[in-house]
Amino acid sequence: MSLLVEFDEFKGLSHDQFMEELDKILLISINKLRDNMDLRRRVMLFPTFEKVIQYRKVELLTQEEQADETY
Repeated sequence: MSLLVEFDEFKGLSHDQFMEELDKILLISINKLRDNMDLRRRVMLFPTFEKVIQYRKVELLTQEEQADETY
């Protein structure tokens, strides 16, 4: 992680801001992977993605989707 801090875009960020930027990178990476996979691979890897997302507590759903899941 110390190597990431060396990039100019991360310099001067607080820990929370830095973690938020990493969450954005994680989300973009997962979305790109998902878009490039066929359905079979997506189904196989979804549990792994789900665990990573839950661990990082990244909100992937829109507010409408969150409301649907709540009810």
